Amino acid sequence: MKILIYGDGNSAHIIAPMLAAAGQEVSLYTLGAPSRWSREVSAEYWNERHEKVFTVTGRLTEVSDQPGRLVSQAEVIILCMPVSQYRPALHEIARHLRPEQQVWLGSIYGQGGFNWMVEEVQHKYRLPNLKYFAFGLIPWVARIGEYGRLGITYGGKARNYVAVHPDGDFALLKQEIFDNISLRWFGTGEALQSPDFISLTLSVDNQIIHPTRCYALAQVSGGQWDTAESVPYFYRDYDQLSVEYLQRLDDDYSRIRQELRRRFPAKAFPYMLDYLALER
Repeated sequence: MKILIYGDGNSAHIIAPMLAAAGQEVSLYTLGAPSRWSREVSAEYWNERHEKVFTVTGRLTEVSDQPGRLVSQAEVIILCMPVSQYRPALHEIARHLRPEQQVWLGSIYGQGGFNWMVEEVQHKYRLPNLKYFAFGLIPWVARIGEYGRLGITYGGKARNYVAVHPDGDFALLKQEIFDNISLRWFGTGEALQSPDFISLTLSVDNQIIHPTRCYALAQVSGGQWDTAESVPYFYRDYDQLSVEYLQRLDDDYSRIRQELRRRFPAKAFPYMLDYLALER
């Protein structure tokens, strides 16, 4: 498959070498200078002792800061950027797609109503052949080791939930893409099909972790500390107040999830999970 990685964030530094090493034809659209990207890119897996376990290396077909030609040649386009940038990126991509072009638009972090954003551009730009998919959560912990050359991951999730439209495309995408960015390399993280996108949108983690932690810190200190050394670590110093706010916000989401199940009793929503179930 001709796959375009659209964006150059942390996740791009993991997914690009993995898909290229699996035999896919991978190009990358960068927001920066293409010259900063090596054609040979690698992803290293480090264990909890910060020891390198293995390296996956692949070769990019093309890197460019001009999206037009890359988009028009792609069969699959995967967004690798902050969720807040999905909507403008999708509009930019849509402007370069041909009406007859068969293409999947995807995200490996499918929060924020990804399917609604895709459907918006599909209707606006009259793209009847547009298909799409989204992972519920990013499949692994990822960071950049060396920009444009090396990504580092600390391992993948036990399983990944993916919604696809049309849903009959799941088997093909699982074989060509989904299991090649986790299961193939870690032996874990098999892709399981979610029957709907709303389950992914309402199964939240960072969206409730970050604001509740910041709010708790502000409640305790007012957001001010006397020295840099006195500033608590975001996760290592996670306190009981942060836990309580996290639980209260997740309870709000749970009430929404419960109401959806009440209104649509014929639907199972098997992967619409609360925070603790999601992390397990």
